[in-house]
Amino acid sequence: MRRFFRILAKTLYFVGTAPAFVFQGLAVLIALRLNRGFLDRRFYVMTNKERRFRRKFPMLDFCFVGNRKLADPNAWFSQRNYLLEHRAAAKYGPVLHFLVFSKNGGYRPGSGVETIPTAASPVAGPQPVAVPPRNAIVDLWPRIRADLSGLRDVANTATPTMEIQRRFIADQRQLPFPSIGRHATAIVDAIPEGIRHLVVVPWLGLSGGSEKVTERVIALLREHYADGELCIFAPEQAFELPAEARTRFGVKIVAINDFAAELSQAERTYVFDRMMIERRPATVHCINSLTGWIAFREKGHLYRRDSNLYANIYSDIRLDDGMPVGFFWQFLPQMTDVFSGVFADNEAVIRRARECFGLTDEQMGRFHVIRTPILGLDGARAPYRFADMAPGPRPKRTLWMSRISVEKRLDVLQKVATETPDRQFDIFGAVLKVAQKVDMSWTHRLSNVSYRGEFESLSDIVVEDYDSYMFTTRAEGMPIALLEAALLGLPIVAPNVGGIGEFIREDTGWLVSGPDAVDEYRAALEHIRRDPAEACRRAEAARRLLVERHSWEAFSSTLHSIPGYMQPVERERVSA
Repeated sequence: MRRFFRILAKTLYFVGTAPAFVFQGLAVLIALRLNRGFLDRRFYVMTNKERRFRRKFPMLDFCFVGNRKLADPNAWFSQRNYLLEHRAAAKYGPVLHFLVFSKNGGYRPGSGVETIPTAASPVAGPQPVAVPPRNAIVDLWPRIRADLSGLRDVANTATPTMEIQRRFIADQRQLPFPSIGRHATAIVDAIPEGIRHLVVVPWLGLSGGSEKVTERVIALLREHYADGELCIFAPEQAFELPAEARTRFGVKIVAINDFAAELSQAERTYVFDRMMIERRPATVHCINSLTGWIAFREKGHLYRRDSNLYANIYSDIRLDDGMPVGFFWQFLPQMTDVFSGVFADNEAVIRRARECFGLTDEQMGRFHVIRTPILGLDGARAPYRFADMAPGPRPKRTLWMSRISVEKRLDVLQKVATETPDRQFDIFGAVLKVAQKVDMSWTHRLSNVSYRGEFESLSDIVVEDYDSYMFTTRAEGMPIALLEAALLGLPIVAPNVGGIGEFIREDTGWLVSGPDAVDEYRAALEHIRRDPAEACRRAEAARRLLVERHSWEAFSSTLHSIPGYMQPVERERVSA
């Protein structure tokens, strides 16, 4: 008999309370499906691990259990704080109260939740932010769909139809964003509204080859665009350039470090994304910026609807153990269809891309060889005049100039210098802060080697003191230092690496078989010493090749011919 009454009591209790729970659960479910990812599935499960049912059906568990037990559904929403501020929420549960009544009642999620200022008042106190971009909302649909699919057998109305998705996007609510939004707003506001061409760089003012390429691209674009149409964006942590040093570029430079140097890589990518969405420049050119490559990889298929995307590649770098590194290997294979164009300073890396990634003819059509200009940087135009090379033998002295880095293989230079003690070697080059440290102590142990440090310009080098230029490297595109040596009129000895073989041939210099060909380096230097007339002939041929490929006119003509790169200018300004 007792058992009968216990069963009867439980039945009556269930009949009396079940409708209330079902109504509340479905009400919350309907509210949740119209909100922007309010139930953070992973956060809810990780903070409430004790129930197996919770891990499988987090939304169902929250609707019927978690909402009454104040189990937090989202990292930014504290039910306890909300309950303290709004006592009426005790009747319904804080989440249900917030979702149903907050829109018209002006209720806030509770203390400890940070909101950001709007673009109109970037320094004002906390305010609600604008509705997030619809693309971000769409990205959340798979997560909501997964939760609703698990509830299909419990509530038919929860079937994840396209109609629910439509309402989910159309009826989104304004939710607080993280504090990064404050910085993003200020940074985006600093970029001109009329921006048409954006160049994204990791740093400026250094002596590396890519930095020199950037400076020459900016100089050409500055001739084409009006004020406010061209801007340099520097999103990287490593960017350091004083305000007084920026004026020589003649273009506005916006760096994330000027606003918030402490931002992480993920936060910098978020700022880049905000900038692309709000400013939508017609052309975006990424030159070695990691943040730019990451953003293009993640959302380039969305950016390309409004912007033509371009990027530079130089070489297919591998570490000593053969591990591939760099943008060529880590990004390019996944992104070929995102770009309107990919620029290279040599043909070898483009051939390498086709071999490694199986690119189609249509994809290969997006690759362009842009030769770095060496002639005409001072405003001079063809026909170019070179300084005469002094006839007769020169001192038995070799010049090495480039940046000081691990991949430049100064250990090969050390071996050559050790085996030719009667020849003097002078090293010119800067040690970059962002590069891996290189041990240069050996230069003090060898009496025939001198490290001269960084040089400001080529005019600092007394050409008559040298009979040859030696270049060492393990991975390369088309090194600018090598082209500058040709401009000086020095006979060149360099390895057949990357695109070097496109410039140094049998008639323009001495091309050794590889990075470690020490004996070939020695033989080439000896040939130069024994036959100065032949050395002079090859140096002259290298200068003629400079005129053909590496002049300002060739550089300008090539960039203007790239589809979609140079945006049309107004007729009035062209005539002016």
